[in-house]
Amino acid sequence: MTIQWTPDLAMGIASIDRQHQRMIQEIATLVRALNEGRTLAVGPALDFLDQYVLEHFSNEEMHMKRVLYPGIAVHRAAHAAFVEEFSFLKRSHREKGLSPALVLNLRTWLFGWLVNHIREMDMSLGRFLLQGKAQRSRLQAAASPSPGAR
Repeated sequence: MTIQWTPDLAMGIASIDRQHQRMIQEIATLVRALNEGRTLAVGPALDFLDQYVLEHFSNEEMHMKRVLYPGIAVHRAAHAAFVEEFSFLKRSHREKGLSPALVLNLRTWLFGWLVNHIREMDMSLGRFLLQGKAQRSRLQAAASPSPGAR
Protein backbone atom coordinates (compact mmCIF):
# COMPACT_ATOMS: atom_id res chain seq x y z
CA MET A 1 0.00 0.00 0.00
CA THR A 2 1.37 3.39 -1.01
CA ILE A 3 0.82 6.10 1.55
CA GLN A 4 0.63 9.41 -0.24
CA TRP A 5 -1.62 12.38 -0.81
CA THR A 6 -3.76 12.16 -3.93
CA PRO A 7 -5.81 14.99 -5.48
CA ASP A 8 -9.09 13.18 -4.83
CA LEU A 9 -8.52 13.84 -1.11
CA ALA A 10 -8.69 17.63 -1.57
CA MET A 11 -11.82 19.03 0.02
CA GLY A 12 -11.31 22.55 -1.33
CA ILE A 13 -10.44 24.27 1.95
CA ALA A 14 -6.75 25.09 1.54
CA SER A 15 -5.77 25.21 5.22
CA ILE A 16 -7.42 21.86 5.97
CA ASP A 17 -6.07 20.27 2.78
CA ARG A 18 -2.53 21.33 3.76
CA GLN A 19 -2.99 19.75 7.19
CA HIS A 20 -4.28 16.53 5.64
CA GLN A 21 -1.26 16.46 3.32
CA ARG A 22 1.09 16.94 6.26
CA MET A 23 -0.58 14.16 8.26
CA ILE A 24 -0.30 11.77 5.32
CA GLN A 25 3.38 12.69 4.89
CA GLU A 26 4.02 12.02 8.57
CA ILE A 27 2.14 8.70 8.48
CA ALA A 28 4.25 7.72 5.44
CA THR A 29 7.40 8.64 7.39
CA LEU A 30 6.24 6.53 10.33
CA VAL A 31 5.46 3.54 8.10
CA ARG A 32 8.86 3.83 6.38
CA ALA A 33 10.52 3.78 9.82
CA LEU A 34 8.51 0.66 10.72
CA ASN A 35 9.34 -1.05 7.42
CA GLU A 36 13.03 -0.25 7.76
CA GLY A 37 13.19 -1.36 11.39
CA ARG A 38 14.11 2.10 12.67
CA THR A 39 12.44 1.57 16.02
CA LEU A 40 13.96 4.65 17.64
CA ALA A 41 12.13 6.85 15.10
CA VAL A 42 8.69 5.45 15.98
CA GLY A 43 8.19 7.18 19.35
CA PRO A 44 8.98 10.69 18.07
CA ALA A 45 6.81 10.10 14.99
CA LEU A 46 3.89 9.02 17.16
CA ASP A 47 4.40 12.04 19.43
CA PHE A 48 4.43 14.41 16.47
CA LEU A 49 1.29 12.86 14.96
CA ASP A 50 -0.47 12.96 18.31
CA GLN A 51 0.12 16.70 18.69
CA TYR A 52 -0.51 17.55 15.05
CA VAL A 53 -3.76 15.58 14.86
CA LEU A 54 -5.09 17.33 17.97
CA GLU A 55 -4.30 20.73 16.43
CA HIS A 56 -5.93 19.66 13.16
CA PHE A 57 -9.09 18.41 14.85
CA SER A 58 -9.30 21.63 16.85
CA ASN A 59 -8.98 23.64 13.62
CA GLU A 60 -11.69 21.63 11.88
CA GLU A 61 -14.00 21.92 14.86
CA MET A 62 -13.43 25.70 14.99
CA HIS A 63 -14.59 25.91 11.35
CA MET A 64 -17.62 23.77 12.19
CA LYS A 65 -18.62 25.94 15.15
CA ARG A 66 -18.13 29.15 13.19
CA VAL A 67 -20.57 28.11 10.45
CA LEU A 68 -22.96 26.15 12.70
CA TYR A 69 -22.22 22.92 10.83
CA PRO A 70 -25.14 20.53 11.41
CA GLY A 71 -22.88 17.44 11.45
CA ILE A 72 -20.62 18.73 14.22
CA ALA A 73 -21.66 16.20 16.88
CA VAL A 74 -21.02 13.17 14.67
CA HIS A 75 -17.78 14.67 13.37
CA ARG A 76 -16.52 15.41 16.88
CA ALA A 77 -17.42 11.87 17.95
CA ALA A 78 -15.31 10.49 15.08
CA HIS A 79 -12.41 12.69 16.19
CA ALA A 80 -12.80 11.52 19.78
CA ALA A 81 -12.85 7.87 18.69
CA PHE A 82 -9.64 8.40 16.71
CA VAL A 83 -7.94 10.09 19.66
CA GLU A 84 -8.95 7.23 21.93
CA GLU A 85 -7.64 4.52 19.57
CA PHE A 86 -4.47 6.45 18.77
CA SER A 87 -3.82 7.00 22.49
CA PHE A 88 -4.19 3.26 23.04
CA LEU A 89 -1.67 2.53 20.28
CA LYS A 90 0.78 5.09 21.65
CA ARG A 91 0.40 3.68 25.17
CA SER A 92 0.94 0.15 23.83
CA HIS A 93 4.13 1.29 22.13
CA ARG A 94 5.37 3.02 25.27
CA GLU A 95 4.58 0.08 27.56
CA LYS A 96 5.29 -2.95 25.35
CA GLY A 97 7.38 -1.74 22.42
CA LEU A 98 6.71 -2.70 18.83
CA SER A 99 4.79 -5.95 18.84
CA PRO A 100 3.82 -7.43 15.46
CA ALA A 101 0.17 -6.54 16.15
CA LEU A 102 1.05 -2.92 16.92
CA VAL A 103 3.20 -2.63 13.80
CA LEU A 104 0.32 -4.00 11.70
CA ASN A 105 -2.15 -1.57 13.30
CA LEU A 106 0.13 1.39 12.76
CA ARG A 107 0.78 0.41 9.13
CA THR A 108 -2.85 -0.05 8.20
CA TRP A 109 -5.20 1.65 10.63
CA LEU A 110 -3.73 5.16 10.72
CA PHE A 111 -3.75 5.83 6.98
CA GLY A 112 -6.98 3.89 6.41
CA TRP A 113 -8.81 5.83 9.09
CA LEU A 114 -7.57 9.19 7.83
CA VAL A 115 -8.42 8.52 4.17
CA ASN A 116 -11.89 7.20 5.04
CA HIS A 117 -12.50 10.15 7.35
CA ILE A 118 -11.46 12.65 4.68
CA ARG A 119 -13.54 10.98 1.97
CA GLU A 120 -16.67 10.69 4.08
CA MET A 121 -16.84 13.26 6.85
CA ASP A 122 -14.40 15.95 5.76
CA MET A 123 -15.71 16.08 2.18
CA SER A 124 -19.19 16.70 3.58
CA LEU A 125 -17.81 19.47 5.79
CA GLY A 126 -15.92 20.91 2.81
CA ARG A 127 -19.06 21.04 0.67
CA PHE A 128 -20.91 22.80 3.50
CA LEU A 129 -18.11 25.34 4.00
CA LEU A 130 -17.79 26.02 0.27
CA GLN A 131 -21.57 26.43 -0.16
CA GLY A 132 -21.59 28.93 2.69
CA LYS A 133 -18.69 30.84 1.16
CA ALA A 134 -20.45 30.98 -2.21
CA GLN A 135 -23.66 32.11 -0.56
CA ARG A 136 -21.85 34.88 1.36
CA SER A 137 -20.23 36.03 -1.89
CA ARG A 138 -23.63 36.20 -3.61
CA LEU A 139 -25.11 38.15 -0.69
CA GLN A 140 -22.20 40.60 -0.71
CA ALA A 141 -22.51 41.08 -4.45
CA ALA A 142 -26.25 41.71 -4.12
CA ALA A 143 -25.64 44.25 -1.33
CA SER A 144 -23.01 46.18 -3.32
CA PRO A 145 -24.28 48.92 -5.60
CA SER A 146 -23.90 48.13 -9.26
CA PRO A 147 -21.35 50.24 -11.19
CA GLY A 148 -24.03 52.14 -13.13
CA ALA A 149 -26.23 52.87 -10.10
CA ARG A 150 -24.64 56.24 -9.17
